[in-house]
Amino acid sequence: MSKKKPLKRTAASKKTTGHRPTHNDFRQGGVISIFLGSFESEEELDEYLSETFPIDFGFEINPKDAPEAHVSSDLMFIEDLLQGFSMSEEFATTVARALAKAGWHSSEAAVVFYNFSYNPKAYNLYNAWGELTFMGTYLLKEKIWTPFL
Repeated sequence: MSKKKPLKRTAASKKTTGHRPTHNDFRQGGVISIFLGSFESEEELDEYLSETFPIDFGFEINPKDAPEAHVSSDLMFIEDLLQGFSMSEEFATTVARALAKAGWHSSEAAVVFYNFSYNPKAYNLYNAWGELTFMGTYLLKEKIWTPFL
């Protein structure tokens, strides 16, 4: 029996122009981008966001405009997990319903970027290794869910 080689984590691909997107490239007022995943602690998530997230999602987080994040010690229904985030009354129920239709009912961690429209297709970004999953972008005012999956 042959041993499998461990797969190497590589940076997300760049757009054919060679431009690697920055946090500001995804800035857009009135929308949020949501990522879900599983972490054991807030510290583990913080470390991931600063060290590995840029590799997985193709941009570094601007610390002056960092996302909100929450980690639970147990699986939680997505709507419950999103409660407590700023402006959660504007998106928690609608997002939870949309994700339930896609088969996502619970998670242990959520990351919410405000005024941010992450669009991996615009830069040919992919995330085959991430500990977070990009769930989509939500327009706050119009209550429309726009997944980029």
